[in-house]
Amino acid sequence: IVMQKALAQIGHAQKLSNTGQFAGVVEFLDRESRDTLERSPTLALLKGIAHARLGDYEQGREWVVVSLERSREMADGHVEARALNVLGAIGFERGIIEEAALRFGQGLEAAKLVDDAATMGRCANNLGIRANLRGDHLAAIASFIRALAAFERAGLVRGTAETLHNMGISYRDNGDYPRALEHADRAVQTATETGDQVLI
Repeated sequence: IVMQKALAQIGHAQKLSNTGQFAGVVEFLDRESRDTLERSPTLALLKGIAHARLGDYEQGREWVVVSLERSREMADGHVEARALNVLGAIGFERGIIEEAALRFGQGLEAAKLVDDAATMGRCANNLGIRANLRGDHLAAIASFIRALAAFERAGLVRGTAETLHNMGISYRDNGDYPRALEHADRAVQTATETGDQVLI
């Protein structure tokens, strides 16, 4: 019964998170005791993501760190990899770029260990964005190529579209306008297939 309840909580919180209802995630998980949340690396991670998405990076980071520590205790490599990527994203939003890059790299390695293609894609994509911002366009493109392969293997069309879009930016910034246009067109086509207006 306890396990069923935990799975139901995770399922509901994940559904809210997947549909962008981050205030709903916080409201739902605030009904649970801190001890309950700290025992579940996934619930702690979802709470951290929700706070960060709502702009509360301090509390978001606190909960993601709880998730990271608990996932390591439980040897849950999938959640560990996701938590590292989210910590990187929070660091990036806060302007702590080197810490962000470190976390993205750690997340990529952790994801490789458990063959989590989706998280590998997210980490590689984030490393590419960071490299492009530093002006290292060739390193960015290399990271995006890795991300693209991972997203395609995971079947994540939105991730594929976002990576193609980012590759187009890197090619443009590197002065390769034909490839920039090619990847921008591919990104639009892929986004159109998903019906995701944000990417079009």
